[in-house]
Amino acid sequence: GFGLPAIGTTKGAASEIIVHGETGYLIKPEDSNKLSTLLQNLYNDRRLLASLGLSAWQRFHQFPTWEQSMAKIRGFLLNITGK
Repeated sequence: GFGLPAIGTTKGAASEIIVHGETGYLIKPEDSNKLSTLLQNLYNDRRLLASLGLSAWQRFHQFPTWEQSMAKIRGFLLNITGK
């Protein structure tokens, strides 16, 4: 949401949000060498940083807001309870 690429690990749910090489990077847990390399590359290549950041920002805005998600859940619960 801040227009910055994300770096997450291949464990957990980060892959549901981060598209590797497009909106950020996914690395193996505890791979500090890869993390260091990625950060150095982003620092040295501002075009890449900007491109990944723009893609991350665009992807962020494809997802519903918290309020939209909760309104949908509320509507579903009200529907199944008949209220």
